Amino acid sequence: MDSKKTTLKPGVDKDYLQTCRDRAMEFALIAGAEMTGLFDGMDESISSEQAAHRLGLDARAVDIVLKALVSLGLFVQQGDRFLLHNTGRRLFQDREDPDFVGSAFRHSVYILQNWMHLSEVLKTGKPVQRERTQARIEAFMRAMDSRLDESVLWVVDQCLQGKVRPMNVLDLGGGPGRYAKAFAKRVDHVVLFDLPEVIDHVVETYEFDTIPTLQTVKGDMMDTLPKGPFQVVFLGDVCHMWSPEQNASLLKRVSRILVAGGIVAIVDFVRGLSRWAPTFAVNMLVNTPGGNTYTLQEYETWLNDAGLTDVSLKLIPGRDSQLILSVKS
Repeated sequence: MDSKKTTLKPGVDKDYLQTCRDRAMEFALIAGAEMTGLFDGMDESISSEQAAHRLGLDARAVDIVLKALVSLGLFVQQGDRFLLHNTGRRLFQDREDPDFVGSAFRHSVYILQNWMHLSEVLKTGKPVQRERTQARIEAFMRAMDSRLDESVLWVVDQCLQGKVRPMNVLDLGGGPGRYAKAFAKRVDHVVLFDLPEVIDHVVETYEFDTIPTLQTVKGDMMDTLPKGPFQVVFLGDVCHMWSPEQNASLLKRVSRILVAGGIVAIVDFVRGLSRWAPTFAVNMLVNTPGGNTYTLQEYETWLNDAGLTDVSLKLIPGRDSQLILSVKS
């Protein structure tokens, strides 16, 4: 065996791995507390026995976990009683606080549960099979809705440069509609297209029926698309869900519902430009049958084959993802 010390990627060493382990344990601690409701109803100091009785949990386990959460600054201990600290309240209770993570945090928990099966995925090449429950849909929508408004507005502005009303825009797979709502303020008509269960959830949660320029349509983009025609088709965080073959096919179908001179806009983690792209590809590996992250050259090939030219890329301010624009010739 070579006695020389192995040179690892800068920043990755024994201490880094130890820190990763410690942070993973702390995350699992917070996740367990959040998933079982320990952050709810703790505005008054109560004993661990009372908290356990209220939630139907084991008293000894609750006492140990609450004391660990005190060490993280999320709870305060007063004798044998516990009170949610203001930090915990901001993160997990107050939906109006900018630090609130709520269901977005729970989505991260669901994602990491799948990551824990990576060794199995490496053997089979198949994603982890999870039931698409209402709780998972809600958590995913909350997570997707947490992006900074400034970057969303910037992206919408780039998509609409040089365009004048009237305009018809398609937000394909737009989920909670953070982009669709921004488009709706600038154009005459926006179609938010997503799976039926997603549309049912977001319409009820975000009151889209109060926005006159926003229409929601249910469907699976791999099977069908709205007829259009559209001046802009927007795909935000969509292409990483699909295989190269699926993306090539999807963009050809998108091109058919686009007017001549219309824009296809793609937001995603582009390999070679996004720091997060290689790691996020693993997220797609464990969660989708063929998803991945792709290079600009791959996007260019799919777009050109679909009759879309003048491909350009822009770095989104304040984010690690990129905006790709192309024009139907």
